[in-house]
Amino acid sequence: MLETINQATQYSLQTHQVDSQPEVKKNSSLSSKAYSFVTNARVLRQNGEYNLALNLLRQACNMQAHEIIFKEIAKTLILKKSWIEARKITTEWHKSFPTFESSFVKAQVEYEIGLDDQSLQTYFECLSYVVDEKIELFDIFKNIGNIYVRKSDFESAEEFYNKAYSFNGDSDILYVNYGILEMQRGDLNKAKDRFRTALHINPENDKAWTSLAMVHFEFGDEDLGSANIKKALDINPVNKTAISFCYQKMNQKKYAHYMIEALQNFLDSGEFDEDVSCMLVQKLHETGQIQLAMIECTRLVLWNPLKDEYFELMNQLQRVAL
Repeated sequence: MLETINQATQYSLQTHQVDSQPEVKKNSSLSSKAYSFVTNARVLRQNGEYNLALNLLRQACNMQAHEIIFKEIAKTLILKKSWIEARKITTEWHKSFPTFESSFVKAQVEYEIGLDDQSLQTYFECLSYVVDEKIELFDIFKNIGNIYVRKSDFESAEEFYNKAYSFNGDSDILYVNYGILEMQRGDLNKAKDRFRTALHINPENDKAWTSLAMVHFEFGDEDLGSANIKKALDINPVNKTAISFCYQKMNQKKYAHYMIEALQNFLDSGEFDEDVSCMLVQKLHETGQIQLAMIECTRLVLWNPLKDEYFELMNQLQRVAL
């Protein structure tokens, strides 16, 4: 039960991206050349050319340390998932331009990295800037609640979830987080109700389906839990938590074909993942598909040639194939 809950806690927490396009006007205090760099960088970013966009934005920043340029660099680094660099630039942005927005984005980046104490402090700093109701308050309160769940301070977590609820009572994401809170408290029936409410609001929430599966597996209902996992992976084939539960809980022979297909779909749909690749090698080995297991193991060796375990695994497969 504890392992399930810990996975659920890490899995559930979601964050808000930087708002879409900060406004840049020709009559802003940006110089004409910096303005040109920023607008061209946006075009590049919209086409996925993050590195080229960053080159232009850094040139613009060298010309003029402007809030808009800091904001654009931060947004590009976040989209690129360069979290360490994003933290550096958001720290500098907030130091130079201490506003609600700079503190909010800084807190979001710290939250994403897992710096709970720092992000909690910065979220509270965000609140000190608020003079009216802001749409970001929902995310601030929700994420503060998530941090308190990770700290096992369940009363504070519920307090901030309730504050988030006052801004958006129809959030399926928030109901999933409420459900995780109840799992941490050990109230599986209440958690199940929360997850079902999330799915009533948004039937396409794959995290809600996965969380509901966790509850059913804890109740010993393998068939319903497996059906929930399948639904989650239908919606999002790269849901790693769903894949992990599929591997752990759906280990009966009747699920072998489905599991192999789900693992292959995960690896085909997203970035290469060593853990999932290892699961696939193991499952192919268990079902006697040694040649396919060796092909997948070769990918592991090429991906991480410094890991001796992969060479040993390949040797084992070769011995079986003889």
